[in-house]
This record gives sequence, C-alpha cells and structure tokens, in this order.
Amino acid sequence: MSFLILTSLRKSAQTFRLDLEGLEQQSQAPEPDWVQVQGYLDSLQSLIKNQWANLSPEALPKPLSLSWLSLQTEIQRSWQLLLTDSHFWRAAVKARRPFQHQARLQGHIQRLRDYGQYLEQLMDQCASPSE
Repeated sequence: MSFLILTSLRKSAQTFRLDLEGLEQQSQAPEPDWVQVQGYLDSLQSLIKNQWANLSPEALPKPLSLSWLSLQTEIQRSWQLLLTDSHFWRAAVKARRPFQHQARLQGHIQRLRDYGQYLEQLMDQCASPSE
C-alpha cells in the first residue's frame, strides 16, 4: 500500500517541480502569459490542497512520515504567500511596476522548490533498500 502512495506522491512531486519551473519562467517574462500562469497556479493548488493536504502521515513510510506534517505546513504557508504575492504581481505588471513583487514571487517559488527537493530526497530514502 505505501508503495502505491509513494509512487503517486513521487509523480505529484514531479508535477509540483515542473509547475514551479513554469511559473518561475512566466514570472521572469516581460509580458507573462496569464492563461499559463493561472494554469500553473491551479495545478499547484490542486496538488497542495486536494492531494497533499489529505495525505495522512500514517500512510507514509518512514522517514517521510516523520517529517510529513511539518513539510505540509511549510508548503501550505509558502503557497499562501506565493498566491497572495501573485495577485499583487499581476496588478503591478499591468501598471508596469512588477519588479518588487516579481522578486518576492521568485523567492516564494524558490522556497517551494526547496521543499519539493526535500520531499524528493525523503522519498529516495524511503525507496532505498537500506531502510
């Protein structure tokens, strides 16, 4: 059972990383494609709120289960900050003053990417035969 959960989680972590990379590219563009930005935000929202928020640590193998609640909390906190700043960034781009919000947005994206990398490292530890 935990193998299936781990496989699903690994796939969603890859989607998480790719969506963050796409969002980062759009955040650096002089004229972002807002349809793509919204697509990345919707996909990330679905992963964080619908898939990961409902995942119980008891369903996960160690060492992932030991860190899951903390990781989940930090991801959700950073997600809320990114989402808030994305609204300000969008308004600032339209007003031709995106730089301050762009930097903050990219900081949130990087923090979420770091959490995603940590999640992938924990999953690698779970998959290693030495555990």
